Amino acid sequence: MKFNTDVLIVGAGPTGLMLACQLSRLGVSFRIIDKQVDRTQESRAFGIQAKSMEIFQNLGIDSDFIKQAQIRNEASFYIKGKLKFKLGFKNIGINDSPFPSLFLLPQSDTEQILSEHLKHQSIFIERQTELVSLIQEAEGIEAHIKKTLLGKTEKILCRYIIGCDGAHS
Repeated sequence: MKFNTDVLIVGAGPTGLMLACQLSRLGVSFRIIDKQVDRTQESRAFGIQAKSMEIFQNLGIDSDFIKQAQIRNEASFYIKGKLKFKLGFKNIGINDSPFPSLFLLPQSDTEQILSEHLKHQSIFIERQTELVSLIQEAEGIEAHIKKTLLGKTEKILCRYIIGCDGAHS
């Protein structure tokens, strides 16, 4: 089997984008597809913890997150408008991480930063493209993707397919 790419990433949310950034860093060939027209506009996740920031630091994009995120050392939890409890993050990981806080940033902004990082490497998300079928063989995988806008399908031969398209995958 002659491979078109090593990895086909299905889904360009934070998980798929982060995987793409890491594969790029390691020199692994991949394609990343997503059936959506654009990145998410609502926030399905908003908190970035120290370990994620350390990974972003390894990629050289931690400053992009720091510029945009709200940094919090405390969180308050309310039920029916009444304060129930507070959590302090002031000393969490202070000796273990250069990022001992909680960084609040909407998922859409996280996706934007990761997409821009890939774009600077001339890597682009294939939008309005979905995986329609796959055949697992001993040597690899034959995947069929569909470009929704064009209505055209394409066969991809790859070593791995990684589903990063959410819980419904």
